[in-house]
Amino acid sequence: MIALNPARPGYSTVSPYLFVENLEQQLEFIKMVFGPEITEPVRINPDGRVDLKIGNTSLVVRKTNEAWPGRTSTLYVYVKNINETYVKAMGANAVALFGPVERYNGDLECGFEDNSGNLWICAKFEKQLSQDEMMERLKNLGISSS
Repeated sequence: MIALNPARPGYSTVSPYLFVENLEQQLEFIKMVFGPEITEPVRINPDGRVDLKIGNTSLVVRKTNEAWPGRTSTLYVYVKNINETYVKAMGANAVALFGPVERYNGDLECGFEDNSGNLWICAKFEKQLSQDEMMERLKNLGISSS
């Protein structure tokens, strides 16, 4: 028996869905920082949402309303160039959480908050580390693995 993908074609199984007060401002931020593909523009969607694709992940952004009030989210996004992404975010008036840094697992990461209060943690895979190497890095940082 062949298992069927329950998601719509072109969508990931889990897709972030952002409800924001200012849809246009949020879209401009996402465009400036991530350069997404708009897969379903607001003009053709009767419920006022925009469907985007960042890399291989679908993202839905919708204006809040009485039935669907705004909530903040935290998104973890892998990017091609961590420094460039961080600079773009700062240029789009994001609030810096932390600048590009190598993490214990070998990934480069940065973090920022957008104008809707959403947190974006961006990463770039740099090198595969063994479990022992990661534990050693944690130990050097003074973090217990237990």
